[in-house]
Amino acid sequence: AWDTDRSVRFQNPNGAPEVSPEDLVDTTMPPNWPYDLSEIPGGLENESFIVWFRVSAFPKFRKLYGRLQVDGSADINLPAGNYSIFLTYNYPVREYKGTKTLFLAEIS
Repeated sequence: AWDTDRSVRFQNPNGAPEVSPEDLVDTTMPPNWPYDLSEIPGGLENESFIVWFRVSAFPKFRKLYGRLQVDGSADINLPAGNYSIFLTYNYPVREYKGTKTLFLAEIS
């Protein structure tokens, strides 16, 4: 997430580390939003939440969901094996001919 998003746009009410249901009484959640914001670790300051809400300037875009890290280091290799990824379709994209794609990439 951008520094300005973290320091200006996305801050928890009253500077709290989490968001409580009482903080959201007059809040309208986006359509198809499956969670109560108080269930998201860090609330409005959760980096994945901030990245998801940032509007793209272009019709085709990618949003980073996460990174694999072990002991705080991103310099790792995944052990050989079978992995499973479970995705859900919470936000509809078909109405504007959008698609969702999962990319796994290696930083070089």
